[in-house]
Amino acid sequence: MNRYDETMKVIFLDIDGVLNSSKTVDRNFDYPELDPRNFAVLQKIVNKTGAVLVLISSWKDDWLNEDGTVSRSQEMIRYQLNQFGLDIYDHTADMTYNRGEGIINWLNVHAAESWCVLDDEIFPDYEQLQIVEKLVKTSYMDGLTDDCVNEVIMKLTDDFMD
Repeated sequence: MNRYDETMKVIFLDIDGVLNSSKTVDRNFDYPELDPRNFAVLQKIVNKTGAVLVLISSWKDDWLNEDGTVSRSQEMIRYQLNQFGLDIYDHTADMTYNRGEGIINWLNVHAAESWCVLDDEIFPDYEQLQIVEKLVKTSYMDGLTDDCVNEVIMKLTDDFMD
């Protein structure tokens, strides 16, 4: 898809500290299990806004196996998202240390009418590239909670959820 194909609302999605937290103790192979409570909150946001999910997490670094097949981490994320009627639309092409640059590069190719970032960290280039004002910062202690819902919805729609 190129910049002129369509306009959409976009949530740039981190995984650790958003869809899991310090309270997530189960592990699935080498990955911490993702928390259904956090997925339910994300589902509420997506249902209200119609936003697509673009993965910015370091989990995308092994999105495909060396032979080009789907990795275990991608299978696990997609399976759990699908349980809530969600899926990953795309992912950025940066490495972890320049996450903000990956977001800006993605936006330069795709038409986003509005966007926000769900992340539990503030990367140095978030401030340099003025991404902080689009950031809804979660906590690694709890992940994505209902406390974040209205802030995300307002950044995407200028609306407030009752």
